[in-house]
Amino acid sequence: AGFSGRAGEVFEPAASSRRLLLGTGQRPSRLDAEKAGATAAARLLDSPHAVLVAGDANHPAIVAALVSGIALRSWRFDRYRSRNLAPALSRLTVIG
Repeated sequence: AGFSGRAGEVFEPAASSRRLLLGTGQRPSRLDAEKAGATAAARLLDSPHAVLVAGDANHPAIVAALVSGIALRSWRFDRYRSRNLAPALSRLTVIG
């Protein structure tokens, strides 16, 4: 499918409903993991719930950085907006 898992790489299968593969590289830094999380959140902003399957990212600091990136990118302040927006990503389940 052309997905190698390099840092910053994202693969979204066309036949799949909102599934993403995120590349963090072979030895991801916390920054790489946070960027990958932010990329995932940007693609899933209109989904109210996301599930993160950590897979090979067994190091707790890397998983925490992924979650941090998701949280930072999905946050929005819309109290004073004049129009209704689609529901934001408000729940994340981490498996792994």
